Amino acid sequence: MYYFIFILGCSLIPIIYPYPAHADSAVPLPCTTILNAVDKTDRNAKGAALVYKVKLTPGFDK
Repeated sequence: MYYFIFILGCSLIPIIYPYPAHADSAVPLPCTTILNAVDKTDRNAKGAALVYKVKLTPGFDK
């Protein structure tokens, strides 16, 4: 009986919790973001980052 309940529970998990939805609202690349300071005492410390995909060549040393 316990084996049957276990198998039934395992078979219902994909139905109850299906695959997560694809993030259509993801930010397209390239994009920029503002970086805030970790140390809050530096009030004027800010930064910017450019985020993009890097195209590696076959001879790139890892």
